[in-house]
Order: sequence, then structure tokens, then C-alpha cells
Amino acid sequence: MEKIIGRNFEYQQLTSCCKSSRSEFVIIFGRRRIGKTFLVRSFFNDKFDFQYTGARNMPPKQQLENFAVSLQKYSKSQFPVVPKDWYEALKHNLQTNGFLHAFLFPFY
Repeated sequence: MEKIIGRNFEYQQLTSCCKSSRSEFVIIFGRRRIGKTFLVRSFFNDKFDFQYTGARNMPPKQQLENFAVSLQKYSKSQFPVVPKDWYEALKHNLQTNGFLHAFLFPFY
């Protein structure tokens, strides 16, 4: 993977979250095409226990269903039903897995 330049602060923040003794929730946001995904992939060296990428213009219900299917595949965690919203999806996941969550949100 290419070396990333000018992201020392972000690397320090991610390092701090990874060393934490508790679950961490990280939101990375910014304009499209500025390197949010590249930053996370570079930091974790493309080694993830779980990764989910949403699709633009997909209805929220479909996004949640796809998220639940992906999470079940990677973690063997079972959602009794498709979560009704993102809060429910993340709450269930934090209770069962307790790992670092990094979300990348583009804004337009």
C-alpha cells in the first residue's frame, strides 16, 4: 500500500482508539474522493474482521439488510430480524462484539 502523507493526527487518533480497553466508535467524514477509505485501509493494512460499504442511492432498509447479512457472514453474529435503524444495528453489534467501528461518511 502507498504511504499516506499529512495524516499524522488521524493516525494518532486511530492508534489511540485501537489501544483503548473499550469499544470505540469512529466517524470519518469529508468530501468525496479525499482519501477517507484509503486512510482506513492504509492504517489497518487492509486487514479487517469486518467491512461493509454502503451504496449510494440505495434505500435505507436495503442498506440495513445488506449490513446485517455482511455482519452475520463475518462474525457469526445473528440478528433476529433486519434492524429497524442504524442505532439498533450498532447497539446489537457493540453488545455482542465490542470492537472498533470506523464509519466513513462522504458529504455532498
